[in-house]
Amino acid sequence: MTASRSLISAPLPSRLARAAVTVGGTLLLAVLAGCTTTPVGTGTSALTTVTPDRLCPETGTARQDAPALTECISNKVSQYWSAQLGQQVERLIVVAPDPRAVPEECRAFLTFGTAFYCPIDAAAYITEEALDRDALAFDEELPYAIASIVAHEFGHVVQYVVGQPGINRSGQTDAQSRVFEQQADCLAGVWVGHAARLGQVNPLAFRAAFEQELTIIHALPVPQGVGLDDYDETATHGTVEERMAAFDTGVVGGSGRACNLVGLDGD
Repeated sequence: MTASRSLISAPLPSRLARAAVTVGGTLLLAVLAGCTTTPVGTGTSALTTVTPDRLCPETGTARQDAPALTECISNKVSQYWSAQLGQQVERLIVVAPDPRAVPEECRAFLTFGTAFYCPIDAAAYITEEALDRDALAFDEELPYAIASIVAHEFGHVVQYVVGQPGINRSGQTDAQSRVFEQQADCLAGVWVGHAARLGQVNPLAFRAAFEQELTIIHALPVPQGVGLDDYDETATHGTVEERMAAFDTGVVGGSGRACNLVGLDGD
């Protein structure tokens, strides 16, 4: 979720990504296993034995570990995109923000009790409500829930860093917003594929967590009386199925190019 949306080039789901969805992720797993060397071995069996605590083994996986998990995951995603883009890609992610510290233009989004990116101060915010809800919903898979949030929000950061065409355009339509948000989902998938190849995540379990996180967010009621009465998560982001297709495109594509990202080497 971003508090300001813009038009970008549309990342269309590839046939391969759609096929991965059709067969319940089996093809997705096979694609990743085909080029994976991990501390726990190689192949599909190795990938499916990776547990959520492997993503950030130095932290715990409980609710009280959420700030440390967020920092650890943010560092991993930052390092990946910094290497891909050849420049530092950093993200200020604020856990349980004080509303007074959030720019006024973005403050209303705190009432959703989720996470969002604010382009005014180039920061992402994760609310207490989001962490409490995810701790209950995901239990020991909380690292994957938090990583789903962080990877998507970093997708928005990457869009601004590369100067994705139209990224600063205002007054866009819901259809244009959907393109922006689904590109961030696609970029999240790119990082997840990378983490899977390193043996840091189980790609099928992560995919299920990503889908569950989206389903939870899409079902949340719109807060009233804060100026967002007409907000529609599906209208601005797309359906869960559309967003998962974008995510799969990134995982299988393995590069920002699969998401129509500009500014990569060779462009």
